[in-house]
Amino acid sequence: MGKKERKSEQAPVLASPSRLLTPKERGWTNELEAAIHNSQEDFGKLSDFELAAHAIVAKEDTELALKRIRRLQQFKKTCNISSDMTVFQAIQLLHRFVHAYPGFLQAFGTDTYERHVFTFRLQCLKSPPPFNHSEEDQFAALYYIFHALQPDLDAIRKGTIFVGDIEGITRQYFSLSLFNGGRSLTKDSYPIKVKDFPCVGSPPRFSAVYAMCWPFFSTKLRQKYVACTPAQLQQHFPRKLLPQRLGGVMSEKDLMEKLEESLKKRFENEECFRL
Repeated sequence: MGKKERKSEQAPVLASPSRLLTPKERGWTNELEAAIHNSQEDFGKLSDFELAAHAIVAKEDTELALKRIRRLQQFKKTCNISSDMTVFQAIQLLHRFVHAYPGFLQAFGTDTYERHVFTFRLQCLKSPPPFNHSEEDQFAALYYIFHALQPDLDAIRKGTIFVGDIEGITRQYFSLSLFNGGRSLTKDSYPIKVKDFPCVGSPPRFSAVYAMCWPFFSTKLRQKYVACTPAQLQQHFPRKLLPQRLGGVMSEKDLMEKLEESLKKRFENEECFRL
């Protein structure tokens, strides 16, 4: 065997670029890690992957990342979300959630740009929750759905598209606990980059329902929110990602399989990713 062949055999296997931080991302993450280390606050147990996620979404704004971490830790404490939760327990929680709120999860997949798309029907997120599902379970499940939307670094970089069917929402729909819990997860808390937020069945901008929904949105989320007609949604998304009442074809079984696969990938990265 020649020298070139031996050298080729001994060459290390390089990690996939999607699993590596860019120099900029590493700089943001190192700054965030140093800020946490030098702080007198208790920021809880954070994996290297979580640190990277916060840093990538906040970019060079370390203070914003710290604010999100504080808010998210408070949310997890309120909803009894343990840092030691296993993927099996998280999947069980998702199955109980789907059983408790049939129809809320409409579709899950990727678009032509490989961005994760999550389609939901808000009317099916009943309040108060049924007898076999607590509000803590409700928001813990939503937390792990967000996890499934960001299984790897590429998903965090590319961002997520939320497709909302919010037809039929009335002013009396929201309980105070649902309102506060949803806002604490979605407003400058969970580190997720929203690329687009198209919705059908949107209430008028000057309605009481619209005023109730608005506090859920961060400043950036408000910029991404777009009221769509059914025809516009059908034009821009494949049937597999549409709400069911607009011709969506994804079955609950297929949806859960995709969520489970993505959640397992997220947990694997939480375990294996090292800065």
